[in-house]
Amino acid sequence: MAILYQKLLQLLQEEEESINTIVSTIPTSLDANDLLVQKVGDYFLPFSTGFEIECNKGEDFNDQNFKNIPNIIEVLCDTSEQRFRIPNGILGLQCLYNISIQLKKNSLLNPLSGIHYHIDFTDAYEYLTSDMIEFNKSWMLEELDEWNYVSFYNSRNINFNTCHNWVRFQGIFKTLEFRIGEMTFDYSLLFKRIVHANFIVQEFKEKIITDYLFKNNSDFMYSKDNITTMLKNRIKKI
Repeated sequence: MAILYQKLLQLLQEEEESINTIVSTIPTSLDANDLLVQKVGDYFLPFSTGFEIECNKGEDFNDQNFKNIPNIIEVLCDTSEQRFRIPNGILGLQCLYNISIQLKKNSLLNPLSGIHYHIDFTDAYEYLTSDMIEFNKSWMLEELDEWNYVSFYNSRNINFNTCHNWVRFQGIFKTLEFRIGEMTFDYSLLFKRIVHANFIVQEFKEKIITDYLFKNNSDFMYSKDNITTMLKNRIKKI
């Protein structure tokens, strides 16, 4: 398993193990008002996340079934893609679980296609440069090797606004778009991919914020806690 992903899991193991297990299997059974539940949810899903599933509608498809899901931010479905956006934290994971249930009832799997995941990057997009992406590309792609992408449609690369790469920085939405998700309606796999993508984004944001502050504020006391606090203060938690 990739080193950075292992680090996240190690952090989570320090929390209440039973809550971690429930979050990754049936998060709707947890009390979203519980502070420990919220803390664990924020570890798993620090950023608002959107995803596009390239699949067809079922015979009895009704997008209102998705729009009725509590706390869901956006539902946009057409004949080729079904798009959803969820908030960060435990509310987002509960949304994701309910989306997976409705996908199984409303939609048709398309094994020849896949899923694109959009992780919110609005809080740090202004700091991005091509040099930053190039400098961090290697470890990010090594993380994504864990996904075992087998298609040749997307190249093993990361770039600005360019389709047909594993990852692109999407300037219109200001997201980091992971384009190599396999087709699934299963919560456990959706959870696994979204958590890993969020962690990669968290790690990358910390690296670019650090680099930006080194260049622009020599008096700033650099530490992981300072950087994480700054990011949390800037993140738009919807």
